[in-house]
Amino acid sequence: MSRENINVIQRSRRAHNEGDIEGLVETAHPEIEIKLIGGFADMVGGGSFTGHAGVRRFFTDWFATFETVRVDHEKFIETGERVVTISRLKATVEGSPVPVELLTAIVWGFKEGKTIQWDSYYDPREGLEAVGLSEQDAHADS
Repeated sequence: MSRENINVIQRSRRAHNEGDIEGLVETAHPEIEIKLIGGFADMVGGGSFTGHAGVRRFFTDWFATFETVRVDHEKFIETGERVVTISRLKATVEGSPVPVELLTAIVWGFKEGKTIQWDSYYDPREGLEAVGLSEQDAHADS
């Protein structure tokens, strides 16, 4: 697995967890496309965001949706040129004291040492299936 790609993902995670939109932009290739698949698409007014302007727009809306939000990547699965993370989202929605926690999948693509693809799947099975894997494949190294 490319250590460089994992480092990019980890820098993105740190920036996300710190609410650092410009830090997220720094890890993104200028041609990045963020896609929200499943329940996420309804949360922030759209299912696709492109370029650095799209990163800024998406994360501005994303952070405004939550009082607190954190993502931790629990598993990294290399699939050729892409990496799938099985990720745990922990959040408190603005105006509600009830915390939300769910397991998701993100399919990451890379170009020139930056993220060019960020497909967030509400259902991790769908993320795995998008790259030709099953849940069983994801647990093979566990």
